[in-house]
Amino acid sequence: MNIKSAVFMALTLVLSNNINASTVVINELLPNATGADSGNEWIEFFNSSTNPVDMSGWGIQKATASYTTFFTFPVGTALFSGEYFVVGGNNVFDADINISQLGLGNAGSSGDSVRLIDELSNVIDTVIYGPNNNDGFFDDLGTVAQNFASTPAAGQSLARFIDGIDSGNSGDDFILLDSPTRGGSNNPSAVPLPAAAWLFGSGIIGLGGIARRKNNI
Repeated sequence: MNIKSAVFMALTLVLSNNINASTVVINELLPNATGADSGNEWIEFFNSSTNPVDMSGWGIQKATASYTTFFTFPVGTALFSGEYFVVGGNNVFDADINISQLGLGNAGSSGDSVRLIDELSNVIDTVIYGPNNNDGFFDDLGTVAQNFASTPAAGQSLARFIDGIDSGNSGDDFILLDSPTRGGSNNPSAVPLPAAAWLFGSGIIGLGGIARRKNNI
């Protein structure tokens, strides 16, 4: 067993109150596809709880300056325990739901954001990424974010370095992956040691199996 794997296994025994109470998170996203973005962007969601979550009427919002809702989950959408669920453009062949395009920001000169809201418009999870937060997006802690994820280059995904772990600070939770892991684990055994060290004092949520569905909208 290598050091990184050993660190990860040790961290599964650590408990803390620092983890966001939300059980469904934005686990990985590709806002800047290789080549044309249209039809090729995607967002992966993950249910870290031990129970299914009904997402009927929940929405996905994007923002380059202010938030707009571009997709609403249809009635009957449920994420089972440990399930990964992908919403992607029409060219994302293995998405659970396909829509024409997502139109996510590439965060070139200023930060952009994606967030998940429930059917009552309560914010469930937020990811802020880019070189700054000039538009004053709020993080999941309810304050103007001072900590945000890096700007992804073309073809790079933004991924939680441990599936489902959410501190509320995008810069702490997300890393860049040159080889995206859409629809599956973000490979926790490869966690960089500085990130793993941060996890001391954080909890690791037990993960279950994967269930898949396919819908076209």
